Amino acid sequence: MLCYVMPHWTCLKAAVDAEFARHGDLVQGNFVDSYKNLTLKAVMGLRWMSQYCSEAPFAIKTDDDTFLNIFEMVRLMQENAKKSHVRHLLTFT
Repeated sequence: MLCYVMPHWTCLKAAVDAEFARHGDLVQGNFVDSYKNLTLKAVMGLRWMSQYCSEAPFAIKTDDDTFLNIFEMVRLMQENAKKSHVRHLLTFT
């Protein structure tokens, strides 16, 4: 992709569209990704998880600036797996 020829936003949109076409692993909302809109982003993610992952016993929400303690996460999942009637959302933010 020749990003240096296109305006930055055009190149970014083309890269995002290509990623989605290849892997189908992106969730996009129609709002500016800013600190002010973190609630919108979180609710959009929860809504997506509820719609597309309704059978999953666990969902994890984290950010790119967060360290995820895998050992603690596994411990929490094992501890709560016994409560099979409850769905769990683990948040690490």
